[in-house]
Amino acid sequence: MAMLDTHRTFESLVAAGFSKEMAESLLDALRESGDTLATKADLRELAQMNKADLNELAQTNKADLEELAQANQTALQELSYQTRNDLNALQQSIQSLQQAVDERATKADLNSLRQTVQSLQQAVEERATKADLNSLRQTVQSLQQAVEERATKADLAAVAQANKAELRQLELRMTVKVGAMLVTLAGLLVALQPLPL
Repeated sequence: MAMLDTHRTFESLVAAGFSKEMAESLLDALRESGDTLATKADLRELAQMNKADLNELAQTNKADLEELAQANQTALQELSYQTRNDLNALQQSIQSLQQAVDERATKADLNSLRQTVQSLQQAVEERATKADLNSLRQTVQSLQQAVEERATKADLAAVAQANKAELRQLELRMTVKVGAMLVTLAGLLVALQPLPL
């Protein structure tokens, strides 16, 4: 701390308009508080100490932040790993349940579907075949009677034409019935397929 030139300061105060008593009182007060006044050098030294303390604090904070960031990253990786494992386990459980449901539903549905298709095929074959065969027999019998009664070429040609027409109609009816059976069968297959989960 620099020394105060009291005589020079006293003269400057008196020249500035202070009374001698006021100047002396002021100098006495300055002398008593001399230890507590700071000089520019004191302020520079304090600023350097503060700057060093701030740098040290900044380095400590930086290290603490890096450590905290590393700890957070590690925790996030562990959480991500656990979440992935939990999701994989959940997916495996869902797949196992789906397989179990599909196997049970498929066996029962396939057996039921097979029985239904077989009974439908038998019913259609019995009904369509009997009715169509009876119609065909009647047509053949009537044709035979007509041939026997009229054995001319013209009659035979007309009968052949009538037979062809009836055969075409019979073919058409059979095609329609088979198509209806296939559509029914396809509808049953679609209806019995397991629904996606």
